[in-house]
This record gives sequence, structure tokens and C-alpha cells, in this order.
Amino acid sequence: MLHVPDQLSEEAYHSLVLEPSVKDILELITSTSIVMHGIGDAKSMAARRDSAQPFIETLKREQAVAEAFGYYFNSGGEIIHKQRTIGLQLNDLEGKHVISVAGGHTKANAILAYMKNRPSDVLVTDEAAAKQLLIH
Repeated sequence: MLHVPDQLSEEAYHSLVLEPSVKDILELITSTSIVMHGIGDAKSMAARRDSAQPFIETLKREQAVAEAFGYYFNSGGEIIHKQRTIGLQLNDLEGKHVISVAGGHTKANAILAYMKNRPSDVLVTDEAAAKQLLIH
């Protein structure tokens, strides 16, 4: 995984993507046949990414419940926002074996929302989330 700040300027973003070592990493991760990724709660992920308050208010207003790959989803699985990121995008998952990971009872809504948009081949979770998923 390539960690970069989400709030990069357009110029800095394009500069990083063109950097030879970054290009090599991007080619490597997009050529894989298996992808393991996390599904996060939208509000928690926005806070973790140190998002600005107006963005957090937008997520609340649009009822975001899930985040994966920088995409934010509502409970219907619709993409309501996309953060600019460097790395895999949802369309890069086509033809790959996808393993999603999320745990804790608070992640059930996030798991459901993400799976409506992009079902995974395997979901790794815990008992607390699984019990909540069975209720839904």
C-alpha cells in the first residue's frame, strides 16, 4: 500500500504519479491477481484522513456509511464521493480475486453498503460484525 496525504494539490499529485518509483509500485499493485483491502466506516475514515470539517459535514448530509479505496458510499451502495488517492481504484478490481476485511459490530452497515457496490469474493470479519449482518 502506498500511503500519501489525501489532500494533495493537483500539481503534487501528478508529480507523485509520474515519479519512477511510484510508477513502478502502481504497475506492481495493478498487476496483482489477488487484492486484500479494508472496508471502513465513512466518518471514522474521514477523521483518520484528517479531512476538513466541510467535507465531514457533506458526508453526514449525504449519509455516507462506508469507505474503501478512497470512495465513500451511502447505505444503498452508491458512491457519493471519491477522494483523490494513489493506488488501486474500484475499476482496477475487475478480474481480480478480492478479499475484503472489516470487523466490529459498528462496521456492519459499512460492509453492507460496500458489498452492494462491489461484492467481494471473500469477506473476513468477526463474530460481532457477522451477528449484525445477520440481523440486516
